[in-house]
Amino acid sequence: MVVTGAGLRIGAMLLLTRLSPHASYVSHVLPSLILAGLGLGRVFSSARSIGTLGVSAADTGIASAMVNTSQQIGGSVGTAVLSSMFAGALSRYRTSHPAGAGAMKAASVHGDTVAFAWAAGFFAVGLLVALFVLPRRDQTRGLVDTTEPPAAANDRRPVLSPTATASAP
Repeated sequence: MVVTGAGLRIGAMLLLTRLSPHASYVSHVLPSLILAGLGLGRVFSSARSIGTLGVSAADTGIASAMVNTSQQIGGSVGTAVLSSMFAGALSRYRTSHPAGAGAMKAASVHGDTVAFAWAAGFFAVGLLVALFVLPRRDQTRGLVDTTEPPAAANDRRPVLSPTATASAP
């Protein structure tokens, strides 16, 4: 799922590198948004499962929180890096091309396409990590922890009703 999702995201970013100032939404942007959405759904759902794979039942909450934190930080850093690349490409384009009608629009589209190309490269690195670092399906069979935490297995106290007093055993 991660490999397929990363491949879809690479395809989406590469489609966006074809943008021009006169590109239409339906023919140039919409197909890449569909691919990107399909890819993200595959990557994020699988990342949650892989991030908690092999973790004891008692530690799944913290493992899941770490996966979520990593996704949030990665998204923030990725956005900052790609925004910087966009700004640099826009600035370089504006200084190397004559000013005129539509120059800012052309510079903005150029900045976007440069950032999309870099994003495709980042997703390609993620694809390589998924191919060579993540465990394959046959390697994960013994990693699933199906045991209950020891405290829950030995804890046979009755559940107190909401009307029970604090002094009840």
